[in-house]
Amino acid sequence: MRTPLLLRALCGALPSFVVSLSACHPGPASEGDELATKTGIQCAELPPAEPILPENSGEAWQWVEVPGSYCRSQSPSAPGSEGNAGFAIRFGTTRRDHLLIYLQPGGACFSEESCQLSAANIKTARALFDGRSVQMSNFGIFASSDEDNPFHGWTQVFVPYCSGDVFAGTRSEVGAPLSGVSSYLGHRNLQKFLAPLVATFRGAGKNPKVVLAGSSAGGFGTLFNFEQVQAAFCDRPLDLVNDSAPLFPEKSEDEGKTLLPTCLQEHWRALWNLDAILPRSCDECRSEGGLHHLMYDLARRYPQSRFSLVASAGDRVIPAFFSSSVAGCGQGPCGRGVEPAAFATGLRELETRFEERRAESAGWKVWTLGYSAHASLLGKEASERLNDPAVFPLRALRNLTQSKLDGDLARWLAEQIQD
Repeated sequence: MRTPLLLRALCGALPSFVVSLSACHPGPASEGDELATKTGIQCAELPPAEPILPENSGEAWQWVEVPGSYCRSQSPSAPGSEGNAGFAIRFGTTRRDHLLIYLQPGGACFSEESCQLSAANIKTARALFDGRSVQMSNFGIFASSDEDNPFHGWTQVFVPYCSGDVFAGTRSEVGAPLSGVSSYLGHRNLQKFLAPLVATFRGAGKNPKVVLAGSSAGGFGTLFNFEQVQAAFCDRPLDLVNDSAPLFPEKSEDEGKTLLPTCLQEHWRALWNLDAILPRSCDECRSEGGLHHLMYDLARRYPQSRFSLVASAGDRVIPAFFSSSVAGCGQGPCGRGVEPAAFATGLRELETRFEERRAESAGWKVWTLGYSAHASLLGKEASERLNDPAVFPLRALRNLTQSKLDGDLARWLAEQIQD
């Protein structure tokens, strides 16, 4: 068990419409709140919710619909629109009190081209999950028969991705590049999803081990949602596993090559309203082209949490993602694409910066895969198939019945998430 964390004041770290904190808005004390005082983490006050009851005694997934949560194609103000997004849960067998929350990959919607590849409604997102749930049970961190899987026997939550905003948006009725009007409410949706999960797994003597993980778009989502998940499960430090989603500065230090164009960052910031969810303590995060500072800020303020980045120097998807053309950036990012070799350089420099800033980012560790892949938490073969930006993910995984985690990666992850 890790020693208690003395967290710096968090009141005001998130706007009140995102999450309210019990220290800022006093309420009745709970057993969980008393436990949280030992860790120094402030507890979120979430809306009342009913616990989730297992619908079966086996290892099947069950769907939890959450009213008031919206996909990209929905508008909260539209007549009769109640919002019907949700998540899937599979209760654990041997370690039911260990909770994995996984955010699905799936691109993003910020340009006409990118929006065409991003799910826009829960019907599509849920249909994709329902049709693949048996298959998913044999993939990577979800493989229930793989005893080398570090999440074997855990309770697992799969959050389908239909908001198009890397789970970070807080805007509704936005003029979107492709579909006219969109809602980017991924961050607010996850807050709503946390209420029934907290009602099920926290309090009344429960003190769950929680890991927030995600791949690609979901990997970015782990960074933007870490604080609200930690505040929801405040009894012990939250661990994070970011798969294939590093945040870079605009240029590499040694070669000056483009990594993550400032114009693209600022486009995302405005479209998804990112400043509303960035920590108020992180002025650098709000500076132009400064989103990468979020990684350092989280590790500095949550030194007891373990932050893991899994990446491949041969990832072809993220360089293409960072090369997207948007208005104001010219053809490609400010007229230049992100070269795969520059991406590999960016990863090396990121790991070096983590080492240099060990005093403030002791929690960050990087596992660089020895093969070309994308979304490696879904298993080695799946990640190799998914490493093609020109192929739609479902087509890439067609006829693939199982995909085991890379053995070295599985052992490294087990060390990262151990109690």
